[in-house]
Amino acid sequence: MKKISLLLASLLLCMLFVTPALAAARLVDSADLLSASSYTALLFKLDGISNEQNFDVVIVTVHSLGGKPPRDYADDYFDYGGYRENGILLLVSMEERDYYISTCGTGQTKFPDAAVNYLKKQVKPTLSNGDYAMSFNMFAEQCDAILRGGKSAYASEGSFPKMALIALIVGLLVAFIMVSVMKGKLKSVAAQRKADAYVRQGSLAVTASNERFLYHTVTRTARQSQSSGSSSHTGSSGRSHGGSGGKF
Repeated sequence: MKKISLLLASLLLCMLFVTPALAAARLVDSADLLSASSYTALLFKLDGISNEQNFDVVIVTVHSLGGKPPRDYADDYFDYGGYRENGILLLVSMEERDYYISTCGTGQTKFPDAAVNYLKKQVKPTLSNGDYAMSFNMFAEQCDAILRGGKSAYASEGSFPKMALIALIVGLLVAFIMVSVMKGKLKSVAAQRKADAYVRQGSLAVTASNERFLYHTVTRTARQSQSSGSSSHTGSSGRSHGGSGGKF
């Protein structure tokens, strides 16, 4: 009986150690872009965010996409990689210097196009400079901020241009009012509806007049197709994805 209990206890311990190894890794650095210490720290961060939010945040680096488009590679990696139904994945391929952010499940609503574009602006400069550890950590931290704060975490991105535009409009309005007031004070100047007032009597004699049609110009503008503006698409697995990418 004692031997059986020891055997069961040993099996239980084995299961505890084996189960994490079977779980999908949220950091796969096949392109060897990170040092051992950077890899360990980043993986710990990704696991912490993913488990706390019940939402997988994944980073994958590869040497080559094997001829696949970045979008398809990223979508398939998430769909067939054993991750949760909901998540976001950053793919970096060194062969053609491609990067792509793929969202899945609730990731499409938590990370709409505006949020994905915001993430791209955050990670691309450091990717281009070769500071991969900083880029990946920034991606993880910004994902965590968006998962916690929603739109407020990235909506302020365009607040400065909007404020500048408002200031410009207000400035033009004030200038218009000032010019109108100054114009109203010029009592001696009045616009004439006809040119008669500017022509000396008897100095101009029109003997004949006619109108001749010379040509006309037609400008055609192509009608843009209606679109929802969404990046939503379907992967090879049949699951819906969002996301966007580019070159670095």
